[in-house]
Amino acid sequence: MKTTLAIIFAAVAGCSLLALAGPPVNLPMVQNEDAVELPLPPPPSSVPAVPAVKLSVIRPIEQAQAIAKKTEPIQTAAADPQVAQVLALVRQDGSPRSAIESMLYDQLRASLPEGTEGVVLDKASLPSALKLPAGGWDAKFDFRMPTRGTGTVPYVATVTAADGRVLRKFSGGVRLDREVRGVQVTRMIRRGEEITANDVRQLTGRLSEFDRGAVDDPQSVVGTVAKQEIRPGRWITEQMIEIPKIVKRGQAVTMKLARGPISIVTSGITSEPGARGQVIKVQNVQSKREVYARVISADEVQVIF
Repeated sequence: MKTTLAIIFAAVAGCSLLALAGPPVNLPMVQNEDAVELPLPPPPSSVPAVPAVKLSVIRPIEQAQAIAKKTEPIQTAAADPQVAQVLALVRQDGSPRSAIESMLYDQLRASLPEGTEGVVLDKASLPSALKLPAGGWDAKFDFRMPTRGTGTVPYVATVTAADGRVLRKFSGGVRLDREVRGVQVTRMIRRGEEITANDVRQLTGRLSEFDRGAVDDPQSVVGTVAKQEIRPGRWITEQMIEIPKIVKRGQAVTMKLARGPISIVTSGITSEPGARGQVIKVQNVQSKREVYARVISADEVQVIF
């Protein structure tokens, strides 16, 4: 009887537990013997060291990927033309062209005579490919000065290292010029026209731009007459202008002769035209003798002994 009661009590308790656990259990799945008879995993001692094998295989791949990631930006940058050009410039020893040109100008100025003012140096010719060490070198120049004082100055350059070794020799030239003052007109002057003070101005220019006989004083041009057409921008020379003739050829003039306290006045005939202050030939009417006289005015000359 006790056994029967125990069995009944256990059955009632089991039903209560099933009711508390949730919905009814699918009995066919519970009765699946395959799920119950699965083999147990082997003990840890019998399992091969798979993680160690995996680590030994994965680490080289990871290293290769890391290296590829690191090297990829470098390869991309080098492929850029601008970056490649910058890298090429960095690899060069340095460009000494500006230093050579500065030394050339300094040594040429030091070679000029003392008191030379207004000197202009430009248009220096240097080798197109001039490669020298980054430092520790010096350059000396030998010049051949132009005879007229301006023009191209040929030179021979010798570049030496700090220990005296000759690194390179080359030759070239540099332009030597001077700043000077000249006179130009402010408007177009026609031939035979008189030049006034308002028609001229003084400017600064290069000596190489001036023709022979260029004038530098505006006052020396005022009152002259243009022998040819003169346009603004041209430097005036003595050949372009002339002092107006106030005495014509064959004109009757008064001849004055003075020597100490003695003064003689007579008549004469000019043999050629002349401007004020110019010396011309004049014939004495009485003696028929031809003498030299300076033009004083439009009808008077001063005899010169």
